[in-house]
Amino acid sequence: MLFGLRNAGATYQIKPMSTNIVVKTKQRRDLIQDLEIAFGCLRANQINLNPEKCVFGVPRGMLLGYIVSQRGIEANPEKVSSITRMGPIRDVKGVQRVTRCLVALSRFISRLGEKALPLY
Repeated sequence: MLFGLRNAGATYQIKPMSTNIVVKTKQRRDLIQDLEIAFGCLRANQINLNPEKCVFGVPRGMLLGYIVSQRGIEANPEKVSSITRMGPIRDVKGVQRVTRCLVALSRFISRLGEKALPLY
């Protein structure tokens, strides 16, 4: 089923979607041109933005639980600190808690599948 649609008997309800749009450029001088392209695509699809929620020229920010900056995508320090504060694992629930946290950070840990194999 498509995102935003909920099955309610024989009818479908469309929920309002909240979408983040990020326009990232390699060179600062290309930002205006890239924004014009992005706004053109939005206009062509009749998508309106709320100016009060728009932010431009942000060097670093939180997006989908990750930190996005000019250096790229970084892990959220809150997620990392939650793992370090867990303490010793004593039971199956503790192992499940650690594996859930590791999955959230898996893109930042090389060869996680091999390293975390004993947990599974």
